Amino acid sequence: MADAKESDLHKRAQQIASEFDLDATQVNSAVSHLVQHLNSALSHESTTQIPSFITSLPTGTEKGVFLGVDLGGTNCRVCSVQLQGDSTYTLLQTISEIPRVVMTEHSYMPLFLFVAKCIADFLAENPHLTKPTEEQGPTPVLPLPLGFIFSFTFEQHSLARGVLLQWDKGWAIPTAIGRDPCQMLQEAVDTLKLPVSVCALANDSVGTLLARAYTNPTSPPTLMGAIFGTGTNAAYVEQQSKIHKLASRKASDLGASCGVMLMNTEWGGCFDDNTAALPSTQYDQILDRESTNPGQQTLEKHVSGLYLGELLRLALLDLVNSNLLRFEIRNSETCPLLKQYHIDSELLSVLAGDRSPDLLMSRQAVAERLQISDITPEDAKAIRTIAMAIGRRAGRTAGVAVAGIIIQSGRVSKFDAKAAPFTAESKIKAPEGLLVDTKETNAIGCGSAFRLVYRLIKRFFKNKPASPPSHPTIPSSELQFKAQTTSPVSSPTLSDTKTATFSSDCGSEIDTGTIDIGVDGSLIEYYPSFEADLRSALRDVVQIGEAGEQRVKMGVAKNGSSIGAAIAALYQSEELADKSLIKSDNTTE
Repeated sequence: MADAKESDLHKRAQQIASEFDLDATQVNSAVSHLVQHLNSALSHESTTQIPSFITSLPTGTEKGVFLGVDLGGTNCRVCSVQLQGDSTYTLLQTISEIPRVVMTEHSYMPLFLFVAKCIADFLAENPHLTKPTEEQGPTPVLPLPLGFIFSFTFEQHSLARGVLLQWDKGWAIPTAIGRDPCQMLQEAVDTLKLPVSVCALANDSVGTLLARAYTNPTSPPTLMGAIFGTGTNAAYVEQQSKIHKLASRKASDLGASCGVMLMNTEWGGCFDDNTAALPSTQYDQILDRESTNPGQQTLEKHVSGLYLGELLRLALLDLVNSNLLRFEIRNSETCPLLKQYHIDSELLSVLAGDRSPDLLMSRQAVAERLQISDITPEDAKAIRTIAMAIGRRAGRTAGVAVAGIIIQSGRVSKFDAKAAPFTAESKIKAPEGLLVDTKETNAIGCGSAFRLVYRLIKRFFKNKPASPPSHPTIPSSELQFKAQTTSPVSSPTLSDTKTATFSSDCGSEIDTGTIDIGVDGSLIEYYPSFEADLRSALRDVVQIGEAGEQRVKMGVAKNGSSIGAAIAALYQSEELADKSLIKSDNTTE
């Protein structure tokens, strides 16, 4: 009788797992829809394909000290970043867990006061940031420029302005909809009387793209920054000539340009107009129906870490209700299996990486995290089978999303068949299974377009007080970034900055060949087969295939949002300096 029950459990687990299959035909159909959506959304205002108003990529030569705030789905990160000008940086940061209560308040002020308090605590811990240097004497320090990485859907009006369109990741604060995230944060900052100017707004995926381009300048330049963590999103480099909805924008909003624009895709919602294009299971439908945003963020609900644990929970409840699992629930009132969103997606990573005899590691992890006892090897095998199917689909769906952007960008139209393939020798095995490219390349890339600032910046700063003191250097082993030995630098200044352009005439040509992608997030870093599953989907896409997949290089943009926030603040400081110079010149004339 026991053997029959084990057989039934195995069959049912395999059946559930098969519902999460995403075959090659489905991959190509989904990619086709995504490319059509990405292209169409360039012509009309929507909650996807949002211009960032950043019109160049960093070259690695940028310098300066800036504050940054990264407001994500789970944590609030406050940092100061010193860009050293040689693709390296020094970082100070604190990370605070966001109280769940402020994620669903009616008023936006509790959330932003929490963020402002995090900034205040950070400045208190690092008083050198707000104290005048000896060279400045009694001169008060000017407000510190801060770049704000805001990981929710907003319409960008300029690099410094935007309007929140909708919440995701389980958040719901109604009074924030339609408001400017920068203004809401500045209001809270002013309430606490902090010497901070919230001067730039960007999405976390834009930040990841900027960080990858700064720390790993390549030729061709980095195409994309992608987030695969609690949520998922991507930004990429698009030709301005294809972004027809920019026609109504003022030239002053666009700034100096190399003919390109960094686009915040908000790809989590790119299938909301046709959910059938992304196959779903009964568990996806239950999850969506019971979510805070039913019918929205369809792709995100298939990929992001916030939802993978919940999908596993719903599938396991199916097995429990069928009386096929043998384990016992210790306490029904506290058991995570019986509570919505109480199974962390980290459990899926543990299950996928288990190679222990009789799945001992999986049994221990499931027993501990689900508060159950007497779990058998057969129970663990069934749970692992379903968990791996959910993880595999997440990776392959991520491959659909990446493929859509590669095709939309035009990077696969002119592959050189004679080019040397991307070999295993150019990869290293990172912790938890992530393959990270480590090959050093020359700094070409899409560079700064601010030639006027470059030409006149010395005059602008020659009578200014010295910059805030530089940060103490933190060992590279602690922050896991490239070792740096440069001297302290001023902030902000471009006197030593090279100007590299997207092409020799600052045109809009998109390079082909190697495709460099910066990635960040717990899934891509820690789920053992996530990148392999993503790449398997890329190979299944007709327009990409094995040859195209071999040319895709992925590297972790460590501290991506922090570095991206600093670069966004730098760009806005450059633009303000540019406008001040022009105004000053017009006045003197």
